[in-house]
Amino acid sequence: MEKLNQNKVILTSVEIQKSEPERVNLYLNGKFFTGLSVVRFQQLNFSKGQHLSPAELSELESAIQSDKIWYFLLASLNKTRQTESRIRQKLLSKGFDKETIETCIQSAREKDFLNDLKYAEVFVSDCRLLKKWGGIRIKNELRKRGISPEIISKVVSDDSPDEKEVTSLQILVKRKYSPLTDVKNQQKAIRFLQYRGYGWEVIKKVINMPSAEVESDAD
Repeated sequence: MEKLNQNKVILTSVEIQKSEPERVNLYLNGKFFTGLSVVRFQQLNFSKGQHLSPAELSELESAIQSDKIWYFLLASLNKTRQTESRIRQKLLSKGFDKETIETCIQSAREKDFLNDLKYAEVFVSDCRLLKKWGGIRIKNELRKRGISPEIISKVVSDDSPDEKEVTSLQILVKRKYSPLTDVKNQQKAIRFLQYRGYGWEVIKKVINMPSAEVESDAD
């Protein structure tokens, strides 16, 4: 794509792309210049044969950048859930304009394409159920992903698992480090639970739960 630095620029042609009908090809001074989404082009309110002023060229450049950011953003979200912070970092690493990035992120937020609260809720549920992580580790991981303290406090209120979760942890620990009466096994179990982000009060509940109760719940 050539730089828009010519004094006299004419939008000579606008063609719908055959492979992607939601996009158009723009031709300036008889030469292909760039592809652009139909929505972005309509927002410009340009017409075929129009002489583009420096201000209009600047407007076109902004539209092109927004289009690229939006395309990259949606492609990233289609692959996996993302936080605003992660998306922002990726876009900045691509060299896009910071102000335009924030405008696109705000638009994605308004359309509910980006939602840190929903992301955090799903993340916490997966970590609790599938990875058996405790609140300490979950909070740390959410911070790494750029989730705000306000959202973290909403989705991880404390580190007090319910009875079923404690029982599930006890069964897991017993299978890995039985018998827990052995000091070495008990120390391994403690390290295992600490690594997964459980505090000492929870660890004591798991380690000290009567075996008979565990076996009954397991059945």
